[in-house]
Amino acid sequence: MLRICCITLNIVRRQEPMIKSINKPSYEDSFRKELSQNKIVPMIGVYDIFSAALAAKYFNTIFCSGYGFAASYYGLPDEGYIAWSDMVSYIERIRSVLPLNKHIVVDMDDGYGDPKLAADVVKRLERIGASAVIIEDQRRPKKCGHLPGKEILDIDDYMVRLNSVLKARDKIYVIGRTDTPSFEDALYRINEFKKAGVDVALATDYNPGSCHIQSMPFILSLACIYMKMPVLDAIKAGTYTAAKSLLLEDEIGSIEPGKKADILVWNIQRAVQIPYLVSDHPIHSVLKNGKPVFTA
Repeated sequence: MLRICCITLNIVRRQEPMIKSINKPSYEDSFRKELSQNKIVPMIGVYDIFSAALAAKYFNTIFCSGYGFAASYYGLPDEGYIAWSDMVSYIERIRSVLPLNKHIVVDMDDGYGDPKLAADVVKRLERIGASAVIIEDQRRPKKCGHLPGKEILDIDDYMVRLNSVLKARDKIYVIGRTDTPSFEDALYRINEFKKAGVDVALATDYNPGSCHIQSMPFILSLACIYMKMPVLDAIKAGTYTAAKSLLLEDEIGSIEPGKKADILVWNIQRAVQIPYLVSDHPIHSVLKNGKPVFTA
């Protein structure tokens, strides 16, 4: 029996160099390369392996959200029920059915409530082929970023957790996220995240899930006044860049030959009036597919 054990161990040792020589795809490097090409990279939210495989047929990057996983796997709301081991197993199964050139962005919630645990999980996710992770600054019991009643960690407590993840990673893309409802606090936290070395800093309280604003001029006003965006950059973000994020930039989003002429004409002197005079937008006419549908 002893001899058999020794022989088995010897076989394992001899196999180790062979295993190390296998070239594992660098999902993180190719993900960074794709982002560096100044393209909009759509991240399609999925909730199980079937939806992941379906989304990957048409897009390069999928997003495994905590909300979708909690609902589909547990039948529970996204309020801190997810076990880190279940999420790692879920990502491993998804990776096994995706082509090698596809990317997985993983919602790590709050890092599962502990800096050491967060560090261990990000190592595991990187080993099994995740390209990026998102870690938020909520206090337990956490909730989906779109739900009310969230409690936010003190910035110092969150930075311990975030720095633990950044130190543990090799190349995986790290997105630091704040769910604070305070705009000023969000700006402060994002700056701290960037100083720590995150690849992207994200604030989530100004998006379609939690900011139900239908007025595009008002959105442009927020961008120009609070985010200090130049007027033309804000307008481009709400037109051409928005179309590009939906892979529709060849059809809409700008006035060019061959595109659909969806045009709103304002009776104003300068473009700066659009975001800065929100309540005074005299519309001259509206064209849909090049045909007038409204004239003042």
